Amino acid sequence: SAHRISFGELKIHEVLGEGAFSVVLRGQHRGQLVAVKRLKYQHLNDELMAKFTQELAILSRVRHRNVVQFVGAVTEQPNLCVVMELMAAGTLHDAIHSRGLRLPLPRLLDVALDVANGLHYLHRQKPAIIHRDLKSQNILLDADGRCKIADFGLSRFFKQELATMTGQIGTPGWTAPEVFKYGSYDQKVDVYSFGIVLAECLTCSKLYAGMDAMQIAFATVYRNRRPT
Repeated sequence: SAHRISFGELKIHEVLGEGAFSVVLRGQHRGQLVAVKRLKYQHLNDELMAKFTQELAILSRVRHRNVVQFVGAVTEQPNLCVVMELMAAGTLHDAIHSRGLRLPLPRLLDVALDVANGLHYLHRQKPAIIHRDLKSQNILLDADGRCKIADFGLSRFFKQELATMTGQIGTPGWTAPEVFKYGSYDQKVDVYSFGIVLAECLTCSKLYAGMDAMQIAFATVYRNRRPT
């Protein structure tokens, strides 16, 4: 495959972030600065491997100015890695919350257009790609401040013949009510999540703060609670 990378081709530098099942490192590949998402091998199971394979299937097919650029993948165990362009300015979530920046309206419009354009591109692919976990932590900023959608570990190709998709997915607070209520959904779940991101940018606050997943699900589905 044109996207296959040997782990020995990568120069690994410092850790940029860490999740339950992967660690993101700054690195270099053939002179290019990259972000390397390396799966934690001790947690590897069939489900994690399926997510890794699915993410590669999607990233290798997409190319858009508002979707993080895929460089390649290391598929030799134990070094399972997704290699992407390095987004120098970090996540939109950090820009809003950690740095305490209230985005001026022109900047907010730039962010909104960037994310909307990236989502539109994903949704008009054939088959359509549903991100399923759009949130400010998965929107990255490059050195010029351009936003790009990232992290396709939960994404899926939409199966038109089924008309809906099922499965509890996403992150409570950003997840659309129909996912909790019916467990069936289509591209509109990403549009709902996009709306939550915009509310987050406007208010500079963490929506549903202090509530756990069950409380958020109950509030959004049964009390019809939305950000104000």
